[in-house]
Amino acid sequence: MNDIIKKNCVKLDERIANKLDTETVFILEHIGIPNTTPMGIDVEVISNSYLYKENNIVLGETKGEKLTHYLILNIIDNGVYFKWNYQDTPEKVFINSNIKSMLLCEFSYHFFIRRLISSKVLGAYYDNSDSGGNFEKYACLLEDIIKDIDERAAKEGVWHSLIEEMKLGVI
Repeated sequence: MNDIIKKNCVKLDERIANKLDTETVFILEHIGIPNTTPMGIDVEVISNSYLYKENNIVLGETKGEKLTHYLILNIIDNGVYFKWNYQDTPEKVFINSNIKSMLLCEFSYHFFIRRLISSKVLGAYYDNSDSGGNFEKYACLLEDIIKDIDERAAKEGVWHSLIEEMKLGVI
């Protein structure tokens, strides 16, 4: 699990900590955030303190040539989103309903699903048969697991997209 969870936790400043529930504060200060999103994009903690901006706590970022990605926690709904700015047009995509469910979904995906796929528990992910493989079985299992953790995440946003792409055998 160390490969998906940041080892460097960040002490929240009091102004931010007071806006969050104690479970979220504990997770951010003692467990940390995943170092990748479900889309496989690396996220780095911005500095030694999270940034607070427009009802969002910016947990991390990654920069491309023209695109900056942000992992944000919205303090209004506790939702975790992936936000990017491209040519000054802010977009955001739902990841999970809260930090705890994000960590549980990440852990489930990396630990259970990837191990099941590598050990071919439900058969080869891809094969040369007429069916093409068992990717849909793995996708349905992931969907059930995600739904048990965070029903909204299974129905929309990043996890939903990942599940749908798995069902089609795209990834």
